[in-house]
Amino acid sequence: MYSPNKSIGKKSLLITDSFWQEKLDLLSHPSAIRISEDLDANRMLGIGDADKPFWKGFKHSEGNKDSNIDFLIRVKKQHPEKIVIVQIGEFYETWGIDSVFLVEYCGLNRMGRRGVRAGTPLTNIQKVLDDLTDVGFSVVICEQADDSLKNGRKTRFIAEIVTPSSPVYIHGLAMNTSRSDTFFPDSPPEFGLVFDKRGVTVVEINPDLHTVLTLEGLTAEAAIARLSRYGGRFSHVFYHENVEQQFIDQCGLKYEHLIQVNSYLPRDFAQRMEELIKMDLNLEANCPFTHVHPIDHDNEITPRPLYLNSAEQMGILSERGIPKLMDYLLTKG
Repeated sequence: MYSPNKSIGKKSLLITDSFWQEKLDLLSHPSAIRISEDLDANRMLGIGDADKPFWKGFKHSEGNKDSNIDFLIRVKKQHPEKIVIVQIGEFYETWGIDSVFLVEYCGLNRMGRRGVRAGTPLTNIQKVLDDLTDVGFSVVICEQADDSLKNGRKTRFIAEIVTPSSPVYIHGLAMNTSRSDTFFPDSPPEFGLVFDKRGVTVVEINPDLHTVLTLEGLTAEAAIARLSRYGGRFSHVFYHENVEQQFIDQCGLKYEHLIQVNSYLPRDFAQRMEELIKMDLNLEANCPFTHVHPIDHDNEITPRPLYLNSAEQMGILSERGIPKLMDYLLTKG
């Protein structure tokens, strides 16, 4: 039985202790808590003894035959901090500790009465992946196919890995012939935030296109709206040391996304951010990045950002000598 006070070791579950321990400590759904109590901290992946499996697919293979448990362990060794989902017939399934989080975050139920096991129909896979990536998980999806060398046998392979910054399961969409409305969202840029006397400056650097877009003099609300365009799908968010913690909290930014840039003037922030990204990508320092102008908002379907000076001149923000516009537009009482 799993106990939150016990340490789950790398040798027993092939996962990192602190990473999964923190996730288990955050469980709140009653069904997820109940299923977690059946984890065996002394066994690989918490699924118990494979010599006495809860179903035939979880017995170790003999000879050249590759069983489900052998395949799962092999994938987990390659990706110890990711959830592994495997296609079994008409379902995608998880076993052991991974199943706990499908119950916790995806609204799924335990499969069967024995063993820690959960799954979802093939048609629901993107919804499950969205639920998992929204809370920060990366997921390895494994598909099955007919083995051309062994009649009637199935072989399994890693089809794709989805992450919070790239959550769309491309392989699944390509294989789903019933979907004709597929939408592929743009990859998010690397964001940067810095304060100055004009307001908030948002820097967006696209490492693939080698472009830099700088939006200056935004209100806090406009900057937050800019960040929200990508639904929380961030790789990194660089922020100047003058950015207040309260603003970071308002943006809903997570600690693992943040990189602080210190000892640079606000006007040099974008240049320093560009240098750090080049270093991270092993690009030459003289590799050219194109500085682009803001797009034509007249042809954009999203609202145009409200700049700080405009908000003050319109009386939306309090400014001495300028009447408050809201007092005239909104009737009292």
